[in-house]
Amino acid sequence: MVVWNFIFDAAHYEPHKYTIKIYGWDSSKNNFDLKNEFVTENKFADGESALKHYKLPYKNYRSEIISTEVDLSTLGIESRFLKHTGSKKKPISK
Repeated sequence: MVVWNFIFDAAHYEPHKYTIKIYGWDSSKNNFDLKNEFVTENKFADGESALKHYKLPYKNYRSEIISTEVDLSTLGIESRFLKHTGSKKKPISK
């Protein structure tokens, strides 16, 4: 798994350096372990450009993340766990 985040060192719309973290699955611990972490040497317009530059395969799941405003029953998250999040909106009930 690859996680990337820009380093805020310029105006928001300008290119940035990125921190890239690479995790590997450890089945004996049943979790991801950090395998490598680095900061890009160059600045990039977006994180995907940085990953392409370093030839790192990726799929951006941000567009697939389910909003907490929708029904989360398919994820196994019970509504009682969502009540303490500070959100005034409630999940949609069936």
